[in-house]
Parts: sequence; structure tokens; C-alpha cells
Amino acid sequence: MDPLTLAFSFSTIVGLICNYRSEKNKQEEENYSDFLSWLSKTNHDEIKEFIKSNSKISQGIEKLLLENRDLFLEKLKSIEEVVLKLSSQIPGFDSLAKAINQNLEISGQAISIISQLDKTGYSKMLEAGFDQGTSLIVFGNNLHLTIEEPRFLEDDLNTLVGLSLLLKDYNSNGSALYTLTRNAVKFVAAHEKNSNNQINRTENTSVLN
Repeated sequence: MDPLTLAFSFSTIVGLICNYRSEKNKQEEENYSDFLSWLSKTNHDEIKEFIKSNSKISQGIEKLLLENRDLFLEKLKSIEEVVLKLSSQIPGFDSLAKAINQNLEISGQAISIISQLDKTGYSKMLEAGFDQGTSLIVFGNNLHLTIEEPRFLEDDLNTLVGLSLLLKDYNSNGSALYTLTRNAVKFVAAHEKNSNNQINRTENTSVLN
């Protein structure tokens, strides 16, 4: 399944589950069979057949429908925040994401941290405190990453961990260790590609003018 179809399928199914649950009273039973019936009643037979054809999707929906409604909404909000934060740094989607919620954005420093780590070819770094301040030291070559806004470093690291772009652990001395994830590498590549495309479009426009 191509990325566009995959993204559309996920967002469509989640949206339909939200619509289904919002139409139900808290006292009414919500289950997988009833959801499939609801899909037929609301003219979503194609989605219904797609769901039925994939056992893992069916099982995932069953679990979601069994969850407490408040917990479900809380998880949905978390997904929205992650999507908006990531989208806010992708040209073409950034304006829409920021218009929906201007407070959800990944800082330039946060992106710089995972980009610098990615370019070293290594995946782990240590957060170490010195008299001059905190440093991020790459495991493998002892390179100190550039930190332009030290006072917001913890905030940026927490954001990256919250988005699963970094994994956090601790060494035997209690110092924080961070590991770059596959999603971080993909995000950096997508961000740089889209940024370069935007620069090229700007340069081409300047030439034409």
C-alpha cells in the first residue's frame, strides 16, 4: 500500500470511529459488530469490507471500541498533537498545522539536535553537565553537538522523546542517554527534502522574475 493510501486509510478509519462513538450515548453499547452495521447504514461499505479483510485492523478496532470513552479521547488528542507537531515542520503542511494550533511546534533547535546526531552516523548521545553548562556528547566519536539555546535544551529533548524521535534511558551514573529512532531519521530526511524543494522553488521564481 502506497504512503498516501496508507495515511488516508488510517485517518479515515479513525475519523469514522470518532463519528460512531460521538453518535452513541454513554449508556449505549459500542462494539465491533455494531460499528460494522453503522458503516453500512452510513454508506461506508467499501471501508467496511477493507476492515473485514484485515484481521489485525479488525482486532485493533475491537480494542479501541472497548476502551473507556474518556481514555479514547485522551489518546486521540495525543495523536493529534504528534501529527500537528511533525506537520508544522513540513513545508506545505506547516501553515495548516500552525493555523489549527499555534502552540504545537518543534523548535529549530530540536530538529537540529536529531539532524546533527543523524549526520554523525551514530545513534546514541549522552547528556553531560559541565561548569560551562550541559553538553550532548555522541557515543562513538565524542563529538559535542551544537546547542544554540541552552536554556530550552530540556524542553526540546522532552519534545523529541514525547514524539518518539528519541528514546531516553540512563547510565549507571544516572546521566541521561538518548537514542535516535528510525522515525527521527525519516523525519529529518523528509524535513530536509521539503526544505530543499522549497528553496529550489524560491530560486526558480526569482529567476523567472
